[in-house]
Amino acid sequence: MKKFVVMLFVAALFAGGCAPPQKPQMYCWENYSATLYDYDKNPGDETYAKHKECLLTIIEHSGKENLRVPPGVYAELGYDLVNEGKKEEGLKYLALEKETYPESAVLVDKLLAKLDEKQ
Repeated sequence: MKKFVVMLFVAALFAGGCAPPQKPQMYCWENYSATLYDYDKNPGDETYAKHKECLLTIIEHSGKENLRVPPGVYAELGYDLVNEGKKEEGLKYLALEKETYPESAVLVDKLLAKLDEKQ
C-alpha cells in the first residue's frame, strides 16, 4: 500500500512538471477596470482623479517592468489632459499612442479632430 501511495505521489509530481509554462505578462492594467467603473457609476472630481492616477500608474509600472503600455491608455490620458486645458501635455500622450500602436492612428486623428471642433 505504501509503495502504491509513493508511486502515485511520484506520478503526480511528473505530471505537474509537464504543465505548460505560463506566458509572460503582456500588459500591466493595475486597477483600471475598477477605477473606470467607479468613475462611470459616480462621475465626479474624486473618481476622475482616481482613474487618472490609475492611468499614470499603469504608464509608470509598465516602464519599470519593461512592458508595453496597454492600448488606449496613452490616448485616454491625452484626451483627458487636453480637455483639462493641458493641451501640450495631452498632445504628447496622443502622439505616444500613435507611435506605440500605429493602428490607432485613425482613432487618435478622430480624437484630435473632435478636440479641434471644441476649440
